[in-house]
Amino acid sequence: MKRGVIRVLIIDDSQIVHTVLARAFAEQPDIEIAGDAFEGRGGVGLALELAPDVIIMDINMPGMSGLEAIEEILAEKPAPIIVFSAASKSIADLGFRAIELGAVDLVEKPAASDLTELKDVIEEKLVRTIRTFADFKVMHRFRRRRPAHSPPTAPGRLDDETGRSEPPGAAPFHGGERISAAALEHTHPPRFGAFHVIAVASSTGGPQMLTRFLGREEVGALNAGIIVLQHMADGFMASFIDWLKLFSALPVTTARPGDFVSPGVVQVAPGGSHLGVDGRGRFKSVDAPPQFGIRPSADVLFESLAEAFGKGLVAVVLSGMGSDGAKALPAVKRNGGYVVAQDEESSLIFGMPKAAIATGCVDRVLNIAAMPEFLAAYCGQVREKNAR
Repeated sequence: MKRGVIRVLIIDDSQIVHTVLARAFAEQPDIEIAGDAFEGRGGVGLALELAPDVIIMDINMPGMSGLEAIEEILAEKPAPIIVFSAASKSIADLGFRAIELGAVDLVEKPAASDLTELKDVIEEKLVRTIRTFADFKVMHRFRRRRPAHSPPTAPGRLDDETGRSEPPGAAPFHGGERISAAALEHTHPPRFGAFHVIAVASSTGGPQMLTRFLGREEVGALNAGIIVLQHMADGFMASFIDWLKLFSALPVTTARPGDFVSPGVVQVAPGGSHLGVDGRGRFKSVDAPPQFGIRPSADVLFESLAEAFGKGLVAVVLSGMGSDGAKALPAVKRNGGYVVAQDEESSLIFGMPKAAIATGCVDRVLNIAAMPEFLAAYCGQVREKNAR
C-alpha cells in the first residue's frame, strides 16, 4: 500500500528550530507539519488532538519537560517520538532517559545559530528517521510514579510503572557499580585465542536492544570479550556509554586504540573514526572515509576482527537501518567465525539484520531474548570441544 503524507508534530521551545524545520519539510513532498508547540504541555494537548504520525521533540523545555511530555503522550495516544536535542552531556543523559521511556530515536541538534548545519542535519538525518518511523506502531506505556531522576528499573523485569516489558530471567540491576579507570586499562594482552570475541553491531533501535542483551546474567558469566559498535552521533557517545553502565552485567568502557580486546569487559567503539584490531588483538584506529556515510562502520570492525581472531569471533547484527556489517560477513565465515542476526519480531528496525541474512552467511537468527543464553551455550560448547 502506498504511504500517504506523513503528518509531523513539532514540540520545541526555539522559534528558529520551528522555522528551519518548516523550510526543510516544505521541500519534502511526503512530509507536512500537523502542528507546532513551544512547550511540553501544549505539545501533549496537540498530540492528543491531532494524532500525528511522528512527533519531533526537544527535551529541555520550560514548564513540562520533554520527559514528562513523552510519558503523557505514550500513556494516552502513542506515536513515534524522535528526540531532536542538543548533545551537551546533561541534555544527552536526558535523551537516553527518553529512550527508556519509549522514544524511538535520538537525533543530534546542532547549535541553533548555525542554520546551515541545522538544515543539513534535518535533510540528511531527521527526514530519513521520520520516514523510517512513519508507519511504526508504538505501544501504550504506563505512567511512572517515581521522580524522573530516579535510576532505571532492572533490565529483564516487568515494570508496572513505566510499562517496559523485558524477557524473564534477566540479571539483577547492576547500576551504580563503578569500575575504576585503572582496572579497565589493559597494558598486557590476555592469552591470545583463549576466549571468544563477541562483536555486536547496531543502529536505530540498538540502544533498546543492548540494554536487554547486556543486562542478562548469561552475558555477565561469559568469558568473552564483548565489543559494541553502535551508530551514534559523536556528541551522544559519552552519555551512551554511561547509560549502558546502568544496565550492563559487565563493566563498560571505550575501546581506545592501544587497549587489548579483553574478556569480561564491554568495549564500545568510539565515534569519529573506524575501529579495528592489529594481529595481537590490540585496538587501532582505521584511517578511512565513512562507508555509506557511517563511521565507525561494522564492516571495517568485523573484517579486522575476522583476520585477528578467526574462529574465535562471533559477529552479532542487531536492529538498525541500512546494511552495515553485511559486507564483512563473508570474511567472518572464511576465517571460521560464527554469525548471529536478530529476528524481525524483536527488532525495532529490521534493516541491518535483514541485509545480513540475505548474504547467506548467518548461522542463527534469534530473538533478542534468546541471544544471551544461546551465546553462553555456544561459547561453552566450543571451549569444551577445544579442551578435548
